[in-house]
Amino acid sequence: MRRIGLLYEGDMTKVTAVPSFVEISRDLNITPGKHATFGFTLLPVGTPGSYDLSFSVVMRSATGDQKITEVFVKHVTIVPTDGISSPVNGSIFVESPVLDLDVYLDSAFMGNVPAIIADVKPGQYMIRVKNDTFERTFSVDVERGVMTRLLVRGDEKIPVVTKKRAGPVSDGTLIGYIEVNVPLIIIISLILLACIGVGMYGLRKRNRTEKDRKKKEDKEDEEDPEKERSKKEKDLLDKIHSKKPLFEGLSSSSDISHGVYGKVSDRSGTGHISRKKSSKGIEKKNSTKDSSKPKPSSKPTKPDTIKDDVDFQFRDLTTRPGSATASIGVSNHSSVPVSVEDHTISPGGFGIVPVEISEPTNDEPDTIISLRIFAEGSEFFKNIIIPYNRGIALLARGVVEKAYEYFRALLVTHPDNVDGLFQQAQILLNWGLEEEAQSVLQEILVLDPEHEAALNALNQIQDKAARKKDKAGSDAVIKISGYPDELSDRYTPIRVLGDDPFATVILVRKNDTGDLRALKIPRTIEKIGSSLFTEISLLYQLRHPYVLRMYKAEFYPVVMLELEFVSGGWYEDKQYMRVSDLPVPLPNHVSSLLIEKIAEGLAYLHRQGVRHYHLSPKYILLDEPLNPKISGLIRESLRSAGGGGVEEFFVCAPEQVDPSFFGKPGKRTDIYQLGVIWLWLMTGRIMEKGESADEIISMTMDNVTSDPSFELYIPLLKKLTARFKKDRYASVEAFLDDLKGIIPDFYIKEGMALSGDDA
Repeated sequence: MRRIGLLYEGDMTKVTAVPSFVEISRDLNITPGKHATFGFTLLPVGTPGSYDLSFSVVMRSATGDQKITEVFVKHVTIVPTDGISSPVNGSIFVESPVLDLDVYLDSAFMGNVPAIIADVKPGQYMIRVKNDTFERTFSVDVERGVMTRLLVRGDEKIPVVTKKRAGPVSDGTLIGYIEVNVPLIIIISLILLACIGVGMYGLRKRNRTEKDRKKKEDKEDEEDPEKERSKKEKDLLDKIHSKKPLFEGLSSSSDISHGVYGKVSDRSGTGHISRKKSSKGIEKKNSTKDSSKPKPSSKPTKPDTIKDDVDFQFRDLTTRPGSATASIGVSNHSSVPVSVEDHTISPGGFGIVPVEISEPTNDEPDTIISLRIFAEGSEFFKNIIIPYNRGIALLARGVVEKAYEYFRALLVTHPDNVDGLFQQAQILLNWGLEEEAQSVLQEILVLDPEHEAALNALNQIQDKAARKKDKAGSDAVIKISGYPDELSDRYTPIRVLGDDPFATVILVRKNDTGDLRALKIPRTIEKIGSSLFTEISLLYQLRHPYVLRMYKAEFYPVVMLELEFVSGGWYEDKQYMRVSDLPVPLPNHVSSLLIEKIAEGLAYLHRQGVRHYHLSPKYILLDEPLNPKISGLIRESLRSAGGGGVEEFFVCAPEQVDPSFFGKPGKRTDIYQLGVIWLWLMTGRIMEKGESADEIISMTMDNVTSDPSFELYIPLLKKLTARFKKDRYASVEAFLDDLKGIIPDFYIKEGMALSGDDA
């Protein structure tokens, strides 16, 4: 649990060391009088210059770093890539295919090839290169602002000399550039001043010429009375039109209108919203309104009345995962052109304006969009209500079950919401529940007898039932495998969600309330032991957002558990039902936040006296947006009660393999399996039998050097998956304290921000 190595302690804003901690290899034995070499890659991130870098040997553990030697200081000089910090200097770059050549500048040692001799004053210098078998001396001319490049070949020929002019700001600072270019800046400033002076002189000369011409014309006009009268009239009109009114009318942007399904009303009114129950009724009302509208008048229209002459009609809605496009019909009854969301509608014309809408985040039955309108230089806004809600957005993403739950919750607060009722009926029809859908459609017709879509759907259901009745044998009910007939009076089965060696899980709809549930039905029950009764009575009391909830348990006439239904979580625009379905390895910040939620659920179970012993990605379900739900808590009791099949473990803890040597399973068994799941999420590797986390981590480090957060988690991973129970975390809460201490510090240090559910 302790590692010894060299730690870089320099200023990370000037020079960064990769990696920042170099560990002594396990097979290295440093006896007295010997030394060890540590290799860092130093990356300059600041301006060129000289820096003192500090290092120290530390002993690293999960609690922190402890220095065990004094601080070592290494002096380094960082030069620009061309070796020129100021345009008044030059540089020499010596390179050669010959190895181990020492470079000397006028007998001063400058390093080995390739070597940059930085900031050399202009002049002639002698360059000498040599090693044990090779030595040459050359004369080099250095020019200001130029890098002289020497390619020394391993023969008697003279070196290849190339010159490259450096950039204008070689040292990377504006102040340094100004200091060395003061004369140039003064010359440029004088030229600019001269140009400005010439321009002003030309402008003043042109104004004088214009005044002289005007005086000459005025003198000629005085002699002609007709021209003098025309000139006075023109001056008077110009004076009138140039004046602006002292008080202008209020902007119509304060006017806001709202309605349902395209009906618009002014914000200044009472605020009452009159709802129409069917699209047919709306079209009828709109057509009546259009026919009664007067034709555009040739008289000019005042800007503050234009908004009353523009009608809006909701046409259709195109949904897709994450957003939607609403098509708005705009009728312009005014005598001036109107621009709506950058679409121009001519006087008396009609146009379709597409409006992009982001996915709703609340539970409101519809979405309000604000349309910006320009006319005659005025701007105003009108609001229109679009029948786009979270349920429709969930349907676009394919989350049908969650959409059904949304519409059911919506009808509790808005029982007369016809659109919500119709969407619910459509979902029931897709599930093959014609009788339930028929009762919902009849509710719609009570509210709106002319609802055309509901009438068509009801006729289709009746025609289908008639065809079934006429066809012999067609009235046989399609049964779902594993669903007992004894439960049909209370639940309507929809589809199989999944199964395991001991039970089948079926999605059902409660006949009395319409709520969705997941029924877990054991395959066979030969003997029901007391342990099963005890565990079920305990699980019934569990209430935690990251633990799958159980609503009911029955043992007669069949054994079944009524569980919470989860629809799957979303990651990178894809839906995953279980943690085992996620595309591992995940980014470290995603896996750490996911394991934190799983650990919170596990900590709650431990506080309630529950032990899992089978913690696995397969038995951790996912709900929106990416929330885990721990399940599979009574597998042992189901198996002992007669369930068939062989238990599947993700990874067994050592005490589950050899309890006589490692002890009995307990809380730390779940902690071990939690660490194995986290290691799999971060590396994509499952710990094999006899393999340790150290081996997986050491093989993974070479592939994750781009993510510095991985190294922070290694002490936690090792402590979670320690071979002996005494070396693991004593509780999940202790692990959560360490994890929550790492995550914020890392993100603050790296300048990253958490958002949304992660925050």
